[in-house]
Amino acid sequence: MFSGLPCVENGATDVAAAAATSGADAAPALPSTCPASRDELRDRISAAVARRDPNALAGLLRWNGVSGGAAKSRLHELGELAQRPLLGIEAGALAGTSSDTDAGGDALRVRTGSNESGGVREHTFGISASTGCFWLTW
Repeated sequence: MFSGLPCVENGATDVAAAAATSGADAAPALPSTCPASRDELRDRISAAVARRDPNALAGLLRWNGVSGGAAKSRLHELGELAQRPLLGIEAGALAGTSSDTDAGGDALRVRTGSNESGGVREHTFGISASTGCFWLTW
């Protein structure tokens, strides 16, 4: 479910708790904490693409202020990005910024694809630090 609210605020905590205690065989557990560093954020992007898991990529994004229509478009782009082999993740500055050391200028460029699978996909995400966590921004 997509929502602009934290689970606690929209009552979705009961759903997550029920899923966690269902007893059904499940895939290996994903990290339950947010990325605490840029390196961990990059590692989680790499793991999500290796699993071809656009939902894991979506879980690394800040969704504040994103409408339903925009969210659908972004999820579609994440799906396309995640369906190809990872070619590389490069750190740098966002266009129009002069430094890659301040939080507003940080960026990660994610490239996926190959000559055999329809070309290369690339997206440059911003990085936002908030309450000890590092998030991708659109």
